[in-house]
Amino acid sequence: MITLHIYLTTRPGQGGALEDLYQRVYVPAITKQEGFRSTTLVRAYESETQYEIDIAFETEAQRQAWAEGADHTATWPQIVALCADFSAQGFDILA
Repeated sequence: MITLHIYLTTRPGQGGALEDLYQRVYVPAITKQEGFRSTTLVRAYESETQYEIDIAFETEAQRQAWAEGADHTATWPQIVALCADFSAQGFDILA
């Protein structure tokens, strides 16, 4: 299994919009993907702008299929539009 950690810095005042978009649009789009296992949205303690989306798929190939698919193409730009910066790091889940 693999996990991708996506680190987001929202634009000032956009945290609530990100939280809403994640629940209303992102979760329904990703949960129907083949190999999908989980997703979470977290915010750093005492921060209004530092967020992380963690996703898990059975394989990296399945995650890449999601990233290249129509649902991601429709969803991800909406998230990016709320952010000043973002980066990501992938991991193999070992235990």
